[in-house]
Amino acid sequence: MKRVCTRWPWGTAKVTSPEYTRTAPSVLRKIEHDIKSGDKTAMDVYRENISNGSVSGEHQGVLNARNVKQVENLVRKVNEEERLSKDDIYNLLLLAYHMDGFIHEVTVFPDLSSIIALPEMISIVNQLLGVNTEDDILFVFFYDTTFKLGDFCFTTSI
Repeated sequence: MKRVCTRWPWGTAKVTSPEYTRTAPSVLRKIEHDIKSGDKTAMDVYRENISNGSVSGEHQGVLNARNVKQVENLVRKVNEEERLSKDDIYNLLLLAYHMDGFIHEVTVFPDLSSIIALPEMISIVNQLLGVNTEDDILFVFFYDTTFKLGDFCFTTSI
């Protein structure tokens, strides 16, 4: 039998890859539902999805997840849909507005800084700063930066 058409590698690929087959929309919806439940990681969702024994070999990647990367992409999509906006400063200001008493101060200019703490912690720090010592003995109050995030430092105090 003579072949009329021969498959050649696409683009810069050296080897012809198998034909792309889209994952069924119902499977994608189920994966998204599992992700939104919030108690499973991408790897957990993937393992649970591929361990379904009722999917035959010819339907692998169609009636279950193709690979972990596909599930991770769906996690990213769900997270982006649930974000308030893509602007982090705007998100911080919205949280400050809605979480009254937890986010105490947000300064945007000249440098971004915010004070986020429980009211009890703020009152303890204010008490420490208000301590008067006899004989003008200096009271030293210091902290150490916990995380350096680019140009910013994140500090936790317990």
